[in-house]
Amino acid sequence: MTSAKQFINKLQKFMNGYKQAAIQPANDQVSSQIYQKSQVTCPVRTGHLKSTGYRNFDTNHFEVGYSADYAAAVNYGTFRMIARPFFTDAVSETTPTAQAIYSANIKKYWDSIQ
Repeated sequence: MTSAKQFINKLQKFMNGYKQAAIQPANDQVSSQIYQKSQVTCPVRTGHLKSTGYRNFDTNHFEVGYSADYAAAVNYGTFRMIARPFFTDAVSETTPTAQAIYSANIKKYWDSIQ
C-alpha cells in the first residue's frame, strides 16, 4: 500500500466480499470438523441416532446437530442414563482450531485483494 486511498479501496473491496469469500468457507470447514468428529464418537445401538446427523452452513452461520428426538438425552444424560457427550465433545475439540480456521481464511482473502 502506498497511500491511504489505496488502503481504503482495498478495505471497501474486503467488506463487500469477505462473507462469501472467507466466512462461508470457514463455516464449511468448522461445521465439517464438528460433524465428522461427532459421527466418529456417536453411540450406536440401532444406527438411527447417527443417521440423523446433519450440517448446514452459509455466509452468516452454520448448524450441526442430530434430529433424533433422544439425541440430547444421549449427549447430556438423564437421571436414569449416564451422559455420552458425543456432540459436546466434538464441539469442544473443534473450538481451539476454529479461530485459526477463520483467521487463515480472512487473511487469505485479504491478501488476494488487489
